[in-house]
Amino acid sequence: MVEASVERGMIKFDGKHWIGKRVVKGPLKADYTNVARQAQKNLGYGGIVAVPNARPDEYRFEEFMTKGEESGIRYENDEKKFFYDLTNKIYFIKAQEVKIKIDGAPVVVLAYNLPFGINLNEKNGNKTLEEATKYNCILGLNIPSCFDEVDNHWLSLLPSMGNFDFVVGYAGGAALKGFGSANFMAHKIYDEDIKNKEFDNPYTKEKHKIGIIAVSGGHRTPNGLLETMLNRGQTIGSSYTKIQEPNPNNFMNDLRQSLRNSTEENMHCGPIIIEAVKSWSSIKFGER
Repeated sequence: MVEASVERGMIKFDGKHWIGKRVVKGPLKADYTNVARQAQKNLGYGGIVAVPNARPDEYRFEEFMTKGEESGIRYENDEKKFFYDLTNKIYFIKAQEVKIKIDGAPVVVLAYNLPFGINLNEKNGNKTLEEATKYNCILGLNIPSCFDEVDNHWLSLLPSMGNFDFVVGYAGGAALKGFGSANFMAHKIYDEDIKNKEFDNPYTKEKHKIGIIAVSGGHRTPNGLLETMLNRGQTIGSSYTKIQEPNPNNFMNDLRQSLRNSTEENMHCGPIIIEAVKSWSSIKFGER
């Protein structure tokens, strides 16, 4: 395991970055070494990047980490739920973006702490939440991706909010969504209906608060000066949340508590404009 220091400071956590383009059923277009170096540069030593799988049948994170292993990068990890790059001193964790309906409300969920090679299904919202509980997932409601639905169905969503450990209150990649209102509405919903309140998890019966985080939501990691200029800079780590560095021997439990306790003061928010426009066009043609 990664050696645990006696005192662990604050680190930067980018809870969602796609790292590279991928055509459906095509290879991931991302160079591991470049991504790791850019992550270390922008988030610093001990920083964490969550790399999401986009669908139940997509394994972007697994392919990315395999690329790293094949390039000779040495890792320490906890059952492959997180990887610590011993060269760049940066963490990568698996995430999954899940689109489900909860009591008729279409929402986007961000899940951490999934086993390597296993994704949640999207067929039935309640079944998905049960499955997430089985895997002891850390769950977040990605409000900028579904702010209208959350706002319009809040009363029906309320009984299920205890499933979530955090909400995404800002996503750099959603800066243009809803003509710029997505992030504003996400913060407003959190501030008025979630902040400082306690919620009961319907499966574990645990009562807890729900934190708020900022994520970059970036899609690309340009390699080289020309690509970086055309992309108007690197987006990995452009938005992040400051949290206590997890103890490697209790990594996911520490991460869960940090995300539950995160506040607006922990968030650094940076909009992504050029890449967001390019990515929107790519998604329409089957790339993610």
